[in-house]
Amino acid sequence: MKEKDVKKIGKRMNKNKADKWVKTYQKNHPDETHGWLYGCDILCNLLDEEGADGIWFFKGMADDGSERLVLYPADKDGNILSKSQKMKSLGAKVGNGEDDGAADEGQACPPNCPGPT
Repeated sequence: MKEKDVKKIGKRMNKNKADKWVKTYQKNHPDETHGWLYGCDILCNLLDEEGADGIWFFKGMADDGSERLVLYPADKDGNILSKSQKMKSLGAKVGNGEDDGAADEGQACPPNCPGPT
């Protein structure tokens, strides 16, 4: 990875500039998913993984063809953490992958969009 201190990747930005970027995207892509909402419980849960210094956000596609956002905790080098990899390295049996260190089920916009910014 280019950035070495994963904890410091990203920064706050001017809200007017952010609003402009979002509105431009939504205007140019009216039929696309504009965003996803995740609660602090799942974000904190991912960051509470041992060795987590950040979160990766990937676009994915569910079995029904719907676009989804999938979140993975990342280590200090930007590698995706995996409970199953950690458990295997400890010699433990790995379960069915139901709770294997990733997250989904965010609320998509549309249809669940916030009010005006």
